[in-house]
Amino acid sequence: MKKSLSRVLCLLLISSILFGALAGCGGGKSGSASGGSSSSSSSSGGSSSSGGSSSSGEKIELSFSHHDTTTSVWHAYFTEWANNIMAESNCEITIYPGATLAATGDGLNALRTGVCDILWTNMAFFAGQFPVTEGVILPMIGNGANGEQFTNALWDLWEDEEVGPALRNDWSEFKMCILHASPTFPLGLKEPGSSPADLAGRTVRAPAGGLTGLMTAAGLNPVLTPPGDIYTSMDKGIIEGYMLDYSGIPGFALEEVTDYMLDISAMNQFMCVIMYQETFDALPDDVKAAIDKYAVRETALKLARNCDEFAAECKGNFEEKGTLIPLSDEDLAAWEAAGKVVQDQWVADTASIHDSQKFLDRLIEYIEKYTA
Repeated sequence: MKKSLSRVLCLLLISSILFGALAGCGGGKSGSASGGSSSSSSSSGGSSSSGGSSSSGEKIELSFSHHDTTTSVWHAYFTEWANNIMAESNCEITIYPGATLAATGDGLNALRTGVCDILWTNMAFFAGQFPVTEGVILPMIGNGANGEQFTNALWDLWEDEEVGPALRNDWSEFKMCILHASPTFPLGLKEPGSSPADLAGRTVRAPAGGLTGLMTAAGLNPVLTPPGDIYTSMDKGIIEGYMLDYSGIPGFALEEVTDYMLDISAMNQFMCVIMYQETFDALPDDVKAAIDKYAVRETALKLARNCDEFAAECKGNFEEKGTLIPLSDEDLAAWEAAGKVVQDQWVADTASIHDSQKFLDRLIEYIEKYTA
């Protein structure tokens, strides 16, 4: 976007010089040029725009990349969100699902370089890049929260006067358009099992971060597998299980390759729709205003509620088949002990950059507020 903007400015300068020359020769009308905007889509799907009003009539073209399928609840909601933005501003948003525009691990660089303008992503894809935020996805702290409950807790944390600044600073490079949490994560399995002892040694898919640490502490063998590759990996026996939130399972048709579901409620994911801040700042005022209008808690809660409905339906399908495995108190205690290992390590690792213990305590307090 920066390079395109430079080209636009150069063209405007050249046009101004030519206009002045024509005016001096009597070949043009007198008057002054008003500020406007220009946009052009590159082959990579990126866009360019200039700040100010888009009253010139030229649409600002924006590309929106996400990693889920077109059949998912997430895609349906982002389509609605984009339509709302387009209806209230002079822009065109093209959505690229299935990580076709930017691979899951390349999303942030895609924003920085203009490959895409808007990105929906999962913070766990970027291990080590958001050290404070990783405290949000520590395992076994969710108290069974659904997406709406955890989203409310997340917003309370984001707005907290004491611990919120450190969290917001993690994302200072980006414009937060939608901040939300996923429904809880169960463990899909080929063969039954419930305790860490039952599952020790099994190869399972876990996103980076807290869940990878949980699986390791529990004695399993975690591997990083993109969501779109889980089906094939399960079907071919490359992995023996996976962790993905309940609402994401139907979108990837994972019920077809999942024989059992362990209802562990391992964590709720930190998810967000973001833009590169410089990209957002360069947008015309009407587009910025439209995006800001929906960058609020209620937008996130609506998304979370939609996802919770899909999550409940997915969980219910396993219940009806008799393949949903509940956790006994003993098994829950064993998983919580494994989770505590990861929690303590995160507190120790980030204590030098913020009050990590207070951050974790406050997060748990907010979660309990909404799950009580």
